[in-house]
Amino acid sequence: MNYFGNFIKQYLLLIGTIIFSVCFFVNASPLPTISGAYPKILAILVALISLWIMISNIRSSKQLSVENKFTFKEYRRPILVFLVLLVYVVILSVIGFYVSSFLFLFVEMVLIEKDVNNRISNVLNGFLVCIPVISVAYLTFEILLKIYMPRGLLF
Repeated sequence: MNYFGNFIKQYLLLIGTIIFSVCFFVNASPLPTISGAYPKILAILVALISLWIMISNIRSSKQLSVENKFTFKEYRRPILVFLVLLVYVVILSVIGFYVSSFLFLFVEMVLIEKDVNNRISNVLNGFLVCIPVISVAYLTFEILLKIYMPRGLLF
């Protein structure tokens, strides 16, 4: 069981990153040549870096010590961040880009904040950062560049 926990710690993220890069490359294939080149190059670079890290870990064959065990508590925040990202992708087309982006940034800031005991301050900081970020995004895309972001039920 300990070997399986070590395997998860060392290689699962790298394998997931390689799979993500392959999917990203495949989804970038229908794009025109000029605009599709950058996402393809980016996907190849990410996959190669992940593969390089995996090979260097295998070559060095450094096994994690027995006291390092896989526990949910130490991976709770990254898992929650990933789940919030999945929810963001799902609600993006339903409630619109700006509202879902505001909610995403706000929840991520509250989750990532180190000071868990001072939730009121975390919420206030989240609002104080998210409002200008979404306002600048709206002004930049909608007003200056005339690029309309996905609309939904709210905005």
